[in-house]
Amino acid sequence: MLGLRLDDGCIVQRPFEAFGLTEAALPGTNVLPAHMHDRAHLFMVFGGRVVDVANGERQEVKAGELLFHPPGIVHENHVDTSCAELVVVELAPALTAAYMPLYGERWRTARLTFESVHDVPEQIRAELAAGDHASERILPALIEQLLALGSRVAAGLGPRPEWLRRAVAFLSGAYTGSVAMSDVARYAGVSVSRLSHGFAEAMGRPVGAYVRELRVQAAARSLRECDVTLAEIALATGFADQSHLSRVFRKAKGVTPMEYRRRASLR
Repeated sequence: MLGLRLDDGCIVQRPFEAFGLTEAALPGTNVLPAHMHDRAHLFMVFGGRVVDVANGERQEVKAGELLFHPPGIVHENHVDTSCAELVVVELAPALTAAYMPLYGERWRTARLTFESVHDVPEQIRAELAAGDHASERILPALIEQLLALGSRVAAGLGPRPEWLRRAVAFLSGAYTGSVAMSDVARYAGVSVSRLSHGFAEAMGRPVGAYVRELRVQAAARSLRECDVTLAEIALATGFADQSHLSRVFRKAKGVTPMEYRRRASLR
């Protein structure tokens, strides 16, 4: 993203010694043709959706997710919604080398949720909004924390079997309703037992926790982007009611939904 001309996009670049940060708000007209970064980089999506195509694999990176690419990956991107809000980080070689041992001496493309890295991306965005002298010290620490936490998640990533891809796809479309393990297993083509054990082993949490994560992410997007009531958000994102949403959201995010919305509006 750094150094590329964007079509009617609003971008702000902030250089640091060990990395560069770019904030971007991109309309849906933006298409970044095939290009290559000579540094490792990642982009965090805070609103909308970005499609990334690399090595023939197409990934839709939604709000509440980030995508990491090692150096030298040829890829292309386009905004898949009316607008996308991103923060892009390019890592200096020294920082990349310092953290490589945590990743088993091999970097690879990885897509992670904000929640899986303890919502550090949200903290990064908050410090970018603050823009004071303290944030200049805090941001490098947050980037390093993000890399360290990401290594724990990436350690559990491997080639996904086809049944797991099908299960994840099913859950991505069904999380707003009642999710029965038998339905997921049937769609994935495995037994309920295989789904239960294999999913938890591959994804680092059981199916139920993954569904809650999807619901919380969807609720967070609505709180940031939509002026609707908590009751409406709860109904649209699969929670039993407003009270259920508030309970689960606070446990996951550490703040109430209304406080989360207030902080998002300040940004």
